[in-house]
Amino acid sequence: MSSLYLVGLLTLLFSTAGAQSFPQSWQGYWRGTLQIHNAKGIAQTVPMAVEIAPTADSLRWTFALIYGEDTAKGRRRYELLILDRAKGQYRLDEKNSINIEAYLLDGRLLSEFTVQGTRLLSSYERRGDELIFEIVSGKDTAVSTTGGQKVGGEDIPSVQSFPIGTWHRAVLRR
Repeated sequence: MSSLYLVGLLTLLFSTAGAQSFPQSWQGYWRGTLQIHNAKGIAQTVPMAVEIAPTADSLRWTFALIYGEDTAKGRRRYELLILDRAKGQYRLDEKNSINIEAYLLDGRLLSEFTVQGTRLLSSYERRGDELIFEIVSGKDTAVSTTGGQKVGGEDIPSVQSFPIGTWHRAVLRR
């Protein structure tokens, strides 16, 4: 067996093993405080929790978000659907006809979507004993478009910039 083949095989095995550990290694009830930031600083703090647990279907996991003191009323009963572990493709099913694509990239679960004129980028990242939750949001209308011309003989593409209105961040622990 050539050493190049062996290196390739080991790389595939280790990358597959890493993909296999999600969502299993994230399982648990994570809690902390969500801080909502705007241009002036911290605008609001809210108790928050994330529950990640297996269901009877091995391709669906409970992925509940809980906001506020009233954990029953503040519970969002979502599910995480495993689409393709090897490719890092998942879907968050909000159980109300809304399904949001999510992607596991280097240990971070990311999704980007728009709703009612707002663009949101959400991130969940496991760092040791912590689960870091973040959302960056702003209007889905560009504030500027630049480029789109020829500079020094090079065709420069048009680039749109979007406003950022809030940043939500919670450090959660089991």
